[in-house]
Amino acid sequence: MKELNFDLKLRSIPVNITDVEGVTKQFTLRELDAEQKDIYMERFKMDISFVDGKASIASGSEFKMPKVVDFMTMVLYDDTGKNVTAVALKKYPSTVITKLHEEALTLSGLNEEGKKEAKNE
Repeated sequence: MKELNFDLKLRSIPVNITDVEGVTKQFTLRELDAEQKDIYMERFKMDISFVDGKASIASGSEFKMPKVVDFMTMVLYDDTGKNVTAVALKKYPSTVITKLHEEALTLSGLNEEGKKEAKNE
């Protein structure tokens, strides 16, 4: 059997966001830990179906922005290490939230791209 080696440090991506006043703030997008992933899966299980062992969005269901914002509060941290609040995130343009959401899903291995990356590590 081959040896398995893991790094327990959560993967992260630095994020810079410039506010409407032109001030750039630094954030960190961090992958979910196992406990957070369980919470995420429990909250969104009604939106996820499994076909041939693969997870997909259940037919007739969409991830709505409040659910995306809720997820983002779990993975986006400000420069002091605190989670960004839903109140703050709801003020961000939807295009920013959508892109951050895609990256967060990849970091946590919750989409196809993230699953491929996890297999290659």
